Amino acid sequence: MEQRCDSGGSTTRRGNARSYPRGHRSLLVPSGPGPCGRRVAGGGGAQPRGRVRGRWLRTSGALPVPRSRWRSMSSASRSWSPSSSSRSSTSTVRTSRDARRRRRPRCVWQSLHTTSSALTSAVSATAGPTAARWSRAARTTRWDSRALSRRPRRQARPTSTPTVLPSRAPPSRTGFPQPKRPSFAVRFYLREACMIWMIVLLLSFVAARGTGPASAEEPLTSLTLEDAIGVATRENLVLRAKESEYRSVKANEITAGLRPNPTASYLAEQIPGGTFATTQYTVALGQTIETGGKRQRRIESSRAATRVSGHELAEVRRQVIFQVKQAFTSVLVGQATLAVAEQNLKTLDDLERIQRVRAEKGDISELELLRIQVQRFTLERDAADARQAIRAAKIALRAAAGVDRIAEDYEIVGDLGYREVSAAAAELHRLALATRPDLRAADAARDKARADVDLARANAWWDVTPQLEYQRIGDDNTIGLGFSIPIRIFDRNQGEIARTQAEVQRVNALREQARVQVLSEVDTALAVLQAAREKLVVLRDTYLPKATRVRDTVEFAYTRGGVSLLDFLDAQRTYRETALQQLRALGEYWGAVYQLEAAVGGSLGG
Repeated sequence: MEQRCDSGGSTTRRGNARSYPRGHRSLLVPSGPGPCGRRVAGGGGAQPRGRVRGRWLRTSGALPVPRSRWRSMSSASRSWSPSSSSRSSTSTVRTSRDARRRRRPRCVWQSLHTTSSALTSAVSATAGPTAARWSRAARTTRWDSRALSRRPRRQARPTSTPTVLPSRAPPSRTGFPQPKRPSFAVRFYLREACMIWMIVLLLSFVAARGTGPASAEEPLTSLTLEDAIGVATRENLVLRAKESEYRSVKANEITAGLRPNPTASYLAEQIPGGTFATTQYTVALGQTIETGGKRQRRIESSRAATRVSGHELAEVRRQVIFQVKQAFTSVLVGQATLAVAEQNLKTLDDLERIQRVRAEKGDISELELLRIQVQRFTLERDAADARQAIRAAKIALRAAAGVDRIAEDYEIVGDLGYREVSAAAAELHRLALATRPDLRAADAARDKARADVDLARANAWWDVTPQLEYQRIGDDNTIGLGFSIPIRIFDRNQGEIARTQAEVQRVNALREQARVQVLSEVDTALAVLQAAREKLVVLRDTYLPKATRVRDTVEFAYTRGGVSLLDFLDAQRTYRETALQQLRALGEYWGAVYQLEAAVGGSLGG
């Protein structure tokens, strides 16, 4: 392999057919004996010939020197020295430009390149003559002494250690590829991508902390009836437990639709003590085929059970909604009662202040003033009872709707406005029989019992299990076919068939009982609603206006001395009792409305 590097020619390696650019003048500064065993002495030196890689000229036994630094080298540095080290030790001259570049902060790629160069040197040192046989450094080159005279002469001090910049490192002497430093654009985009990913990860971490348990949905502090019903349907613990039960029952449909698994068996017989030449090996595969429509009957039974569980879930939801409505109405009644008690207290305080002035003037006795003050205890008791009723109703409402979703101290938004609800009994019966969840659950249970009877009869059929058998005895191989069936002589599933038939009779009776119960609940709720409506209308339209008018008249007359204190206290007590009765009647009316809706299984228009 011979190559030449002249000022005007091109350099070509014949061994690997590589061409290098014309006019490349980069040379190497070797120290020690030449590659062919000849020493080069004198200031003229010799020009090594080798292949060009970028701005470096690579020859065997020496490290590269850039062309830009050749002009600054002395003649002594350009020639071989007899006192130098052996062929494996070389020296490399760094340019001021490369030195400045080395002083820059190293990036990750430079560090990796430096580490790779160090590992390559270590491998070369430990490989010894073995690596030299296949290394590129062992190739023979020729030297042209005429090239040294054409180089510019500048003073330069060669380095004593064979140090090469990571970015300008020569190829590996061991033959392993070295990593290349990426371009500036690639490094720039890599840095930008890393910064963007760091920002994204930081924002994701902050967002995750913001959406954690610390920033969970805040409990409700203000609650309407619609809000309470919505929270109860989502957060009620009994309802959630029933939903889990429904999902577990529905999962049985998957099990019911599965086919039997195939069976496999392996048997080794006649195992001798020494050789296995006469051992008999048997491998059998079988698949059970269900007859009588067992799989379809299982699917129908499991689907019927799922319908039963779904209707039971709707029944639990109906009861939970009714409890929420009752508790909500109790809170509204308590708030209205508290408002009436506070208004009565305010009226009594105003009267007491006026009568105190009259007692100081001597118009009335101190006994009348004391009787007015004693009357205050009754009104304060009404207010305390109303607060206690509100507190108890709020606790019941919070427990029915959702403890975790509603704050402990919350407010109720709503009023006890009157709404007329009227419906015929026949229409209510028809609606209840069509939509009542417990009645529909009884119908589904009857279908489930009938499906179980069909499944029990299908299970009485014989199942067939075809089998494929492979047998090996010594050098003989045989294949066999067969099938197996159970012989049902004694057990023909008679007990299960009888049990399911009795279950059908039981669920039929329960279904009729549920139908009667639904109709009776509708009739009872309708009767209670009618009685509550009549009572409310009488109190609201007749007795409460009269009691209010009597109280106002007697109070006006008492402040002017027209009536006695007993007449005033009697009128005040009558008004208080009438107002409280009217509020209780209004609460009972709404309770009857909600009871009728629960009995029907749906809302009532009004």
